[in-house]
Amino acid sequence: MRAPTAANDLLRFARRIFAFGVRRRFVPSSPAADFTPRLDGGGTERPRRRALSTDELAQLFEKNRETPNFGESNLLAMKLLLALCARKGELLGATRAEFDLEGGTQMGAVWHLPGSRTKTGESLDIPLVPAVVEWLSALRTSASGSDYVFQKRRRDPRERVAHVGRDTLNAALKRVESRAPMTGTITSTSAAQRSSSGPNC
Repeated sequence: MRAPTAANDLLRFARRIFAFGVRRRFVPSSPAADFTPRLDGGGTERPRRRALSTDELAQLFEKNRETPNFGESNLLAMKLLLALCARKGELLGATRAEFDLEGGTQMGAVWHLPGSRTKTGESLDIPLVPAVVEWLSALRTSASGSDYVFQKRRRDPRERVAHVGRDTLNAALKRVESRAPMTGTITSTSAAQRSSSGPNC
């Protein structure tokens, strides 16, 4: 359940906004200064421990394939999230230059994920199995010369990112959910979020 995290994030943002107002003398004091996430927000945040079962994974991909216009690149993104245990932003923002698909290293084919794009700030070398190399090669073929593995699919007037937007995959999964909801307690969108979590690896 994401409610504690969302409530705590909202409280933190509110405190920052009021603190900015105090510094700029827009307000004399912050009404949120004494609030704490534990007592006034969502409480203690616990790491997610729910992992997808084999049956849920099979159901997810079956419904993805059954949904018109879900798209091959979205399907490959889902496969890569599961295979690489990467965060969605790390994968969708990956450049072609980060990947050695020819296996020219001691590790063979590898993804050199720079620390500037990881949550911990540490760079990672992620080995790539043959199936992953095949999927990435297919994406490279369809990239039309883009520097990114997942190229931008439509013009963004605000030019927020140079690659496919982070919400694009969620939007595709919401179409899946509206057309053919998954059975049980998990939705297609939450399945995507869990697909890039460690317990699935």
